[in-house]
Amino acid sequence: MAIFFTADSHFDHDLIIDACKRPFSNRDHMNHEIIKRWNSVVTNNDLVYFLGDFKLTSKHSQKELIKQLNGEIVFVRGNHDSNNGTKTIADKIMSNYFGKKIIMVHDPKEANGVKYDIALVGHVHEKWKFDRKKINVGMDVWDFYPIHMQQILKAWKRFKESNNDH
Repeated sequence: MAIFFTADSHFDHDLIIDACKRPFSNRDHMNHEIIKRWNSVVTNNDLVYFLGDFKLTSKHSQKELIKQLNGEIVFVRGNHDSNNGTKTIADKIMSNYFGKKIIMVHDPKEANGVKYDIALVGHVHEKWKFDRKKINVGMDVWDFYPIHMQQILKAWKRFKESNNDH
């Protein structure tokens, strides 16, 4: 079983395409491409932590979309997950992976004041990938794929080395 992380798919959200300069012609194209990319890396035996903002409107039910996605999905609530059918009960998850104390939240501000080695976050879309110990796992900065923890740690290490932040 592999463990993946992602956030901010915004399924069925027309305006997110222009707002975040996503490379899709319309929401159906975006939905199809995100599902295709997800299933190209995630198997049904894998676990995916989804850190908020799964979908926006009610065009497709959450269940319809989840049925199309490989893996078991654990949701953390995002700021757009109140009225979209997502019945998310977790606002944050704390865990230990690869010897690191990790907090998983949607909004990076929610990690402030918490002791962690790494914060995995969403919410900021294409604005940044790394901010010190915070790592944006949102789809916009990972080419619309869920990301495996080893990929995240490798990229974070390169970031720290290039910024002399050991």
